[in-house]
Amino acid sequence: MNLDQQIMDLRQNVGEKAMYERKLNEAQVEYRAVCKKEAELKAILLKEKKDVHKLESVSLLKMWYSIFGNKSEKLEKEKAELSRAEYKYKITKASLDDLKEEIENLKHKLSTIKNNEKILKRLYEQKERDLLSLAGENSKKIKEINEKLDRLNSDAIELQEAVVAGKHLAMGLRNSLVNLEKASRLGTWDMFGGGFFIDMMKHSHIDQAKRNLEDLKYLSDRFTRELKDVNITLDMNINISGFLSFSDWFFDGFFVDMFVKKRIDEARVKLEEQIRQVEAVLEDIKNKHDKGMSEISHLNETKMNLLF
Repeated sequence: MNLDQQIMDLRQNVGEKAMYERKLNEAQVEYRAVCKKEAELKAILLKEKKDVHKLESVSLLKMWYSIFGNKSEKLEKEKAELSRAEYKYKITKASLDDLKEEIENLKHKLSTIKNNEKILKRLYEQKERDLLSLAGENSKKIKEINEKLDRLNSDAIELQEAVVAGKHLAMGLRNSLVNLEKASRLGTWDMFGGGFFIDMMKHSHIDQAKRNLEDLKYLSDRFTRELKDVNITLDMNINISGFLSFSDWFFDGFFVDMFVKKRIDEARVKLEEQIRQVEAVLEDIKNKHDKGMSEISHLNETKMNLLF
């Protein structure tokens, strides 16, 4: 079998991956549902067995039915219910076994497809090397496409690193904001005579916000560096020293509760604005990343058409 035929056969097999993944997901969802049903039926079956056992055993209940009721009729009714419960449970167990076998078969097929993907990748690379070794228009176009793909893939990595750094920064800002919001609510209470414990809790949240903000300097610098790598500028100034100084003043007790509350709210507003800035930049990065991935997909498709 020649190289092109091998590639065509494997492409057909690999092209079925999405279908088998969908079938596996559906089978697993159904399996979980049937497992739940099986547990419910098992509980019912045990109850029915217990009811029959009571009627068949020597007990006060048996004597009661013998004297005052139709024990035989009651026993037959319980046995009929037990029989139905056993049948339903048996059918459900069989369904579970069938689903388990189907899931294993689908996993095996997907495992084969994943192996074929690796083989197909190597065959593509061989086909590409063969074509690049020849002088021609297609060879030149593939070289140009590969250069673009190298650049775009490198950009995609840089964009992803910027996203990670930005998410960490946004999380740090939100953690500080949560503590300042709690401190603000306690500050309102403190203004109306909250007492020692309210004041202590307020300063505890301020202190936690302070610790969070101490970490933001590194995260902010890292995010800025990552943005430079993807040619994005963020006009943002996280005033770490300013926040820390006002936190220290609170503990030194230089200001009345009303002024403390005012400073907390000012810091909270600044943090909210900074979070909005970071989120806007993250959205911009995501759009750039999506655009780049779309271009990568288009270039790969173009290259495949050139190869075949």
